[in-house]
Amino acid sequence: MLATPHKERRQRRRSHFRASTSIVRHCAVKCSESENLAKSHCVGAIAVRNSSKGLSTAVGDLIESFPRVFDSSVGTIRGVNATLHLKPNSKPVFMKARTIPFAIRDTVEREIKSMVDAGILEKVERSAWATPVVPVMKSADRVRLCGDYKVTINKCLLVDEHPLPTIDELFSNMAGGQKFTKLDLAQAYLQMEVREEDRELLTLNTHLGLYKPTRLMYGVSSAPAIFQREISQLLGDIPGVSVFLDDIKVTGPDDETHLRRLKMVLQRLNEHGMQLNVAKCEFFADRIEYCGFVIDREGIRKMKAKVDAIQEMPRPCNREQVRAFVGLINYYGRFMPALSTRIYPINNLLKENVPFKWNADCEEAFLWVKKEMQSDRVLAHYDPKLPLVLATDASPYGVGAVLSHLYPDGTERPIHCASQTLNKSQQNYIQADKEAYAIVFGVKKFYQYLYGRKFILVTDIKAVAQIMAPNKGLPTLSALRMQHYAVFLESFDYEVRFRPSNENANADGMSRLPIEDASNKHRIEEVDLVEVNQIETLPVTVEELAKCTKEDLNVKTLLEGLKVGRVVEGCDRFGVNQSEFSIQQGCLMRGIRVYIPPKLRQRVLEELHTGHFGVSRMKSLARSYCWWETVDRDIEDLSRDCCECASVRKNPVSVAPHCWEQATEPFQRIHVDFAGPFLGMYFFVIVDAFSKWPEVKIIRDMTTDTTIDRLREYFVTYGVPSVIVSDRGVQFTSDQFREFVRRNNIMHKMGAPYHPATNGQAERFVQTFKEKLKALKCERKDVQFELYKILMAYRRTVHPVTGKSPSMLVYGRQMKSRLDLLVPVADLKVSSRGEEEPVRCFTVNERVAARDFLGASKWKFGTVTERLGKLHY
Repeated sequence: MLATPHKERRQRRRSHFRASTSIVRHCAVKCSESENLAKSHCVGAIAVRNSSKGLSTAVGDLIESFPRVFDSSVGTIRGVNATLHLKPNSKPVFMKARTIPFAIRDTVEREIKSMVDAGILEKVERSAWATPVVPVMKSADRVRLCGDYKVTINKCLLVDEHPLPTIDELFSNMAGGQKFTKLDLAQAYLQMEVREEDRELLTLNTHLGLYKPTRLMYGVSSAPAIFQREISQLLGDIPGVSVFLDDIKVTGPDDETHLRRLKMVLQRLNEHGMQLNVAKCEFFADRIEYCGFVIDREGIRKMKAKVDAIQEMPRPCNREQVRAFVGLINYYGRFMPALSTRIYPINNLLKENVPFKWNADCEEAFLWVKKEMQSDRVLAHYDPKLPLVLATDASPYGVGAVLSHLYPDGTERPIHCASQTLNKSQQNYIQADKEAYAIVFGVKKFYQYLYGRKFILVTDIKAVAQIMAPNKGLPTLSALRMQHYAVFLESFDYEVRFRPSNENANADGMSRLPIEDASNKHRIEEVDLVEVNQIETLPVTVEELAKCTKEDLNVKTLLEGLKVGRVVEGCDRFGVNQSEFSIQQGCLMRGIRVYIPPKLRQRVLEELHTGHFGVSRMKSLARSYCWWETVDRDIEDLSRDCCECASVRKNPVSVAPHCWEQATEPFQRIHVDFAGPFLGMYFFVIVDAFSKWPEVKIIRDMTTDTTIDRLREYFVTYGVPSVIVSDRGVQFTSDQFREFVRRNNIMHKMGAPYHPATNGQAERFVQTFKEKLKALKCERKDVQFELYKILMAYRRTVHPVTGKSPSMLVYGRQMKSRLDLLVPVADLKVSSRGEEEPVRCFTVNERVAARDFLGASKWKFGTVTERLGKLHY
């Protein structure tokens, strides 16, 4: 019996969620009370904590009831549109698209296509607003597209001031709960559509053109408040539910109530078309944390991790660490009584003549400082009404972050301290990247405090302060890791302040005395994977590349500057912005391209030239993987000097022809050539460059003697020219012809071999002459006669180059032909003296005397019979 399509779909759906339920049931784990809350997260699976088999089954059935909520596609919140409001008199900002590295261009294009197919982006032809897109590499074949909105729309937006939930509101909603469920919305902002008329404001400019987002985009300054308002209205009326942006928490006084409330939340999400990120969801956990507090069935208490960085701080091992520890103590010294007396043994270690020895007195002072730092005199409680300050710093081996409240009297008191030892990979970062990582570490650590609130970000590296500034765009070719960090910070509202190192002692002390973090020991950032993959594509090993880079004197100063965070001179960084460089496993990177030292360049060039492709393809390939200051020139030289490529190279692209210099008078330069045989005859063609006056001589042969005779005949009529232009025929290259032009002081120029266009004047007339003779279809005996007619017509015709006929330029008048007889001419009555003289007139039949020049008599007499003209009878 065949199943109906409806049954088949239901069976497939049940099969899918049976697997999900299996995951739920098999991921149930127990957490002891002493375990850190962070260890209880089970990433990549739905976890039910400390639950009975019946509860796990109930949760699985509940999940199976709402398949759309847990679908992997991007949801769409029904009936809700985000609205963006501009400040008065805001003007559109249009930024051009930034260059996308060739190595990730295909990945970016796939992501754009995917977003278009999902309805998140729409292709448009024009827009008043345009924001450059910034690709953030997630792995070798994954990328996230973000808009750099801080340089465009964020400056012009009226930021929505809808408040995020305070700690008191969260505590009140979670009070009385026995267990806690955490739901994470998948790509939360992208689930909210933007009002049609506001979508143009978010237009992205890519290398493929303009794309208009239909959803609320990551990095828009109003996004957190807009999303918080809508999600609060959607779920805020359900008891035991707390919503913080994309993070939904559910609890209840017992499992039955908890399940009922969870079902209400899932049902509400299902009705409005919203979807969850299954991998980040957690069901029926024993505890949750928020802003330094742990919430469980016993109530609210301080989170141990809040003071871990202080409590587990290692004792200083050298004077540098002692100096950093003392700086940390003095930063909060005003809150500690009798500080100088208490820490004298530690201060004493900084004296030059005192040997470094950590004794019992130092240990006692060290433990006292730890205790005081954790007391209420120094450590403050979080207050949502007071300004927040996040100070970060990085040392060669650790990062530190201190979150503080800024009080009206200008003092700072810490709320939470954090530190982390850098793993081997991170210790190889350049100093700017370490400082940027310290910022990201601090922001992630104190996410619940900072997200949705404006805070002051303090760093002691100016370059990092400039790149991370919220009102400045990302440098187009900034290092990949720096781009990754800057895009992460786009969703936070902060103000960057630079603070010199000696005034940033609290964060400096945490970074120089960091605690071990097991989760970070073997962690490799996605950016590192991308950069290492780029290096491994080259025909050299990472170790070989690092060794040659270290020996390269051209980059020695740059490497040192990058490692310690010092800006080097332009000549030491090839005139390139220093923010574009980074170091990966001892190799120098410019963006995602690897710097190739001189020793290895020939090998890389040969690899690029595999297949003997042309210059353009080689450059395109090089721009995806490698870089050095003369890479383009070296590629051009390699391609030009390659014998194999030269042997099959096509003709070069034609360039504009070089014309002869214009002659200044008739017969100054003449062009000569031969034509024939035609009807058994040869023709010697001569064309004047100035007037285009042609001469054609019929000759019996094309010898040098005949050529010279005809030229002499030409010279007698028109004069000796200054220049003769000919081809390289034997008549013109003989010693006899050379002597002839030398005696007449004529410059002889010959055209390039196999390039008749050099003597184009004569060649073109020869072609015309042959066409006319063929058209006439004359016999041999009529050739001379037909030739005369051709020359007469040509000399009288206006030439297209000069705009006048040859005869006009030679004689200053048009030659007469039989055609002129068709034009009537008036009688001319002009005397040599300019006025009419009286003429003796005779009439017919009048008797006259006429002079006789032939006869013997001088005069003869007769009568006029006819008047022939004015004076003739």
